[in-house]
Amino acid sequence: MALVSEDIARHPALRRHVQAQSRTLLQTYEANPRLASVFATQQRWLMAHIGLALYFNREPDDHRKGLTSARFMDDICRHSVASRNTADAFLKVMLHYGFIRHLPIKYGRIRPFEPTAGTLETVAGWVMAHLRTLDSLDSLDSGFRLAAFVAQPDMLAKLQPLVADGLLSSHAVREPRQTFSLFTWLDNGGIVMDWLMSGVDPIMPTWTESRPVSSQSEISRTGSSFPGPTCHANWAMPKNSAASAGWASAVTRSCGCRASSIRNT
Repeated sequence: MALVSEDIARHPALRRHVQAQSRTLLQTYEANPRLASVFATQQRWLMAHIGLALYFNREPDDHRKGLTSARFMDDICRHSVASRNTADAFLKVMLHYGFIRHLPIKYGRIRPFEPTAGTLETVAGWVMAHLRTLDSLDSLDSGFRLAAFVAQPDMLAKLQPLVADGLLSSHAVREPRQTFSLFTWLDNGGIVMDWLMSGVDPIMPTWTESRPVSSQSEISRTGSSFPGPTCHANWAMPKNSAASAGWASAVTRSCGCRASSIRNT
């Protein structure tokens, strides 16, 4: 059965399954922090999805129509995701850390890229985590989506460009409301949000109020698990917590940054 956003939002077990998904994504981060961090800010994961879509939509006999620097930067600018310089720097970082590689062919000065096997495996795991959540919310077709994905080796190549198009064309994704916009540009903000969600009690009555309660009590503790985002988060959380993110903050000093202790409100 097709699930629309309204069905998902009002599902009585949504909180429990979102929490389980958050914990799965945190495990992915812990297994490969550098690669998982590509999907941890909106700009980076939109650029990653654009690159993957270009690769999967390539013409088999002409890799110039696949993932190349010029086509990648053109698409990044066309969708207003980042500047050409940022897109170029992103590709260079992906190449440096072995997340993509040059194909052993050249067309003049054009050198196409392809994602490495480890990258595709991680992306497939990211897709499966979301499909598992959808299956859990669908009592009629429970397990169908994930089973169909696993049974068809070429399904990632078919599905990912559709996901990329949906994300890039969604106003709700590109311009999230204030509750989530805090995490949009925060360093590794997606990981911090998963960390917070992993501590939410899915059955506590306070979830029905405007501010859910998380057992995660101190944002500075993310430093031991997520070194990158800590200082940025420590600065941003106190500044924005009173708005609508769902917690109050007590400002202290930690590692030269403002650390936010999250307390239940």
